[in-house]
Amino acid sequence: MPSPSDPRHSEAPLIDAVKVSGAETRPGAVTYRVLDPARENGDKRAETRKRTRLRSGKILDGANRFLIDCQIHDRSEHGARLILVARVKLPRRIRLFSDLDGELLEGAIAWQRGQNVGVTFPPQAKPNLTPAQITALRKKIYVV
Repeated sequence: MPSPSDPRHSEAPLIDAVKVSGAETRPGAVTYRVLDPARENGDKRAETRKRTRLRSGKILDGANRFLIDCQIHDRSEHGARLILVARVKLPRRIRLFSDLDGELLEGAIAWQRGQNVGVTFPPQAKPNLTPAQITALRKKIYVV
C-alpha cells in the first residue's frame, strides 16, 4: 500500500454531512444530509434550481412589450437565473416568456449583476397571451 506521501496515494474526497433529527426512519437508523458547499457558502435560494439547458426566452414589460432576449440558465418553481443578450437595466417587475413552451410568468428582479439576472416568481395567477401574441413572440427579435 502506498504511503500518504506517495503521489500515487489518493484518498476519496471528504464530504460534510449533518445528522437529521426528527426524520422518520426505521428504529435504530440514523439519517444524514450531505451539505452542499454552494448552498452553505452564501447561496440564499429558498429552493434548488435545475439547469434548463440554456433555453431561450424573452423579457417583457407589464404590457407584454418586448424588452430583451435572454437565456434561461436555471429554474425553480419560484425563481430563475437569466442571462441577458446585452447589458441593460430592467424594470423591477417583468414578465418572462419561454420560447420553448410559450409559458408567460410574472416576475420581480431579485438581483442583477451585469448580464446575469435573478428573478423571483411569486405564487399567483399566470398572465395569459393570445395565440397571435405567442406566435409574434416566438419570431426572431433582435436588440440594437
